Amino acid sequence: MRDVDGGLHLNPDWLDHLPGCLTEPGLRHAPTGARFEFKGQGYFCVYPDTTLGRLIFNRTVSLKTLGPEIQKPRP
Repeated sequence: MRDVDGGLHLNPDWLDHLPGCLTEPGLRHAPTGARFEFKGQGYFCVYPDTTLGRLIFNRTVSLKTLGPEIQKPRP
C-alpha cells in the first residue's frame, strides 16, 4: 500500500518472532508452501527458509475477530 506521498506504508508489526512454540512433530517435514490452520490464529504456509531446527511459517489469513469499533453494519 502506498501513502499520499507515494512512499510505502508498511505495518510496523509485520514480523512476529515466537520462540518456544510447540507444534505437531509431523510439521518438521512439511514441504515449502504447505498450508496449515493454527487453531484460533489463522492459516499459515511453510516459509522457504525453514529448516529442521527452525520452523518458519508465514500467516496468509488471520482468524482474529474485528472489534466492534472496526466492524461497520452493511446497508
